[in-house]
Amino acid sequence: MHEKAVITCALTGVLTDPAVHHVPVTPTEMADHARQAFDAGASIVHCHFRDQRKGKGHLPTWDLQTVG
Repeated sequence: MHEKAVITCALTGVLTDPAVHHVPVTPTEMADHARQAFDAGASIVHCHFRDQRKGKGHLPTWDLQTVG
């Protein structure tokens, strides 16, 4: 018998500092990392979108380029 599993990939953390940890920040980086996770078997990608202005990396944003 085969058991089914859902593999989730959390690309970023709301408090993860990109200056300290290598996490995707830009919409392009997030898309590239999400594709890599999907290709590796992930079926769900969890990420926190970020304000792209300098010094605002920890603030959430609803950038239409990212979510649209």
